[in-house]
Amino acid sequence: MKGRDVLGRGPRGRSRGRRRRSARTVALAGAALAGAALAYSTVIVAGIVEAHVSGAVPPPAYDRLATGLFATAFVIAGIVFAALLVSVRRYREGSAFPRGPVKTDDRPLEIAWTALPAIIVSFIAIASTQALQVSEVKPPDGITIGVTGMQYQWVFTYPDGNVSVDDLWIEEGQAVYFEIRSIDVVHSFYIPHFRLKVDAFPNDTHETWIVAKPAGNYELYCAEFCGLSHGEMRGMLHVFAKGLSDRPYGPPPGQGPPPPPPVTDFYTNVSLEEKGGPAPQRPWSIQPPIVVIPISRDVHVKVHNNASVALGVATDPPYGLRTGPIPPGGSAWLNFTADKPTAGEPLFADNSTARDKGMESMMLVGVPLIRPKPPPAAPTPFPTGWALVGLALVVLLASILAAKRMGRGGPAPAAGAQAAPPAEGGAERPGTGPPGADGSVGGDSGGGTGGAGGSTARGGGGGA
Repeated sequence: MKGRDVLGRGPRGRSRGRRRRSARTVALAGAALAGAALAYSTVIVAGIVEAHVSGAVPPPAYDRLATGLFATAFVIAGIVFAALLVSVRRYREGSAFPRGPVKTDDRPLEIAWTALPAIIVSFIAIASTQALQVSEVKPPDGITIGVTGMQYQWVFTYPDGNVSVDDLWIEEGQAVYFEIRSIDVVHSFYIPHFRLKVDAFPNDTHETWIVAKPAGNYELYCAEFCGLSHGEMRGMLHVFAKGLSDRPYGPPPGQGPPPPPPVTDFYTNVSLEEKGGPAPQRPWSIQPPIVVIPISRDVHVKVHNNASVALGVATDPPYGLRTGPIPPGGSAWLNFTADKPTAGEPLFADNSTARDKGMESMMLVGVPLIRPKPPPAAPTPFPTGWALVGLALVVLLASILAAKRMGRGGPAPAAGAQAAPPAEGGAERPGTGPPGADGSVGGDSGGGTGGAGGSTARGGGGGA
């Protein structure tokens, strides 16, 4: 029979066969993708058994996890966009690709696009759950190191009370618990090699941990904009080999900072103020808000009470200083030897109400305070506006060309469609004039149609 293939199928049967083959192809591709995701997820789970998601993920395990997730996402995106482009190509307006009847449901396809994403997401959830469970268990035999961020440096406090600025020393293989905080603005403690990035907030402490290995020097940064000299807030993590020191932290002999200077006297002043607070709810203050005291000095701090009530000041251990009440307008001395480095020792009013109103400052002993550097010269501004205009024009041009290319080969006008309009000057193209009464068509340029007889006049006017 005309139009049928060797199997006796007509155009509609062939179209259904093509759709069935396409559905089988999609199902097979989806099954292969699900199998690959299952295998890769198993590898991921096996590789992160000792991982800690907040920073202690071993870099190879973290990289396997991230690479697996991104690879799965890219494969799925590739399949989706390939199907989209094929559909646009085949079923664009004017294409000759056969179209079957409109279907409102396809049970195999619906099962496939529901089950396959569920399988992939399930195995991603398994990998994430494994990491989350292990992340709640600290590694044993760890040491605690305080990390204090301030503009524009990092201060590290070791278990024995010693401090170092911007350089941190840890023995290879040692588990370390970091207690991270800030004393001024928001910072972010970032060690790229260990995939560790934890924000440091004022009045709050965040904890994370790493296992310091292998031996080497690893840069650390502040990853949160914190002021004009934010780019200078960087340091170095030194992981030294075992056997170089009798302690698992601190600089080994010969690698630390120079010895402190001889003991001399150091004088400074602070004042208790009922103004200058950090927030409307905390309007009072102690000025200056940060008191920097050098190490190995006999320190004399003169406290001026500019408040309207009698107040004193105090500090927490290791110094545990206290002045006693100071009458309004009076002053008192805090005298001590700065022999214990501290990174942010609070100096506060001994009256709880005054302290709640903001009368508190920070005392740094043995920690130099880096002042902001002047901002660099502003670079020549990039003409962002013109760049966006140019990009928009390029996209517009590409869209127009794509639309013209897809519009080629459109369907021919249906029978009885409106004829093309006449050319300029009222002349009509040959053979395209409007039909006469008997259905005949007008003649050459300049000719008109005949009247009742439908004859065609050439070169002159139309018939009567």
